[in-house]
Amino acid sequence: MPFKTLTDLYFDNKIQVIPPRALTFFGYLNELEKTLKTPGLIDLDEADLMTILFGASRAAIVVIESPLKEITGKLRRTLRQVKAKKADGAIFHVIGDENMTLSDVNDVAETIYTVLNDKANIIFGAAIDEEMKRTVRVLIILVNRDE
Repeated sequence: MPFKTLTDLYFDNKIQVIPPRALTFFGYLNELEKTLKTPGLIDLDEADLMTILFGASRAAIVVIESPLKEITGKLRRTLRQVKAKKADGAIFHVIGDENMTLSDVNDVAETIYTVLNDKANIIFGAAIDEEMKRTVRVLIILVNRDE
């Protein structure tokens, strides 16, 4: 039977009591699931996700939401805090309102590329969500493969 959601994939609906820290994890999974199911300017799918996650020993999920003018600064600071330079793979998705342009997506992508490892395998996508109201949300999954 195929999986219906990412939480089915990871938990097979057997968890009954969810500790508070797991709620954050479920929130991230929900964001990721919405990202993969939302058609966009540049689509991401499960194959993209599996390309990045395959062979990973560690992963970090970062979700940043900010006004468009402030997003690149917040991204830079947050990615330095999580030591993104050590990541050898990343997938990210940029979501903004109808005022977001491909140039804005490019600014976000350049910010992420400059903070990550030069040899990192990077995949990205972008989508428009009219409910964002002059706000941009960036979901990033960073992975590391121990050698």
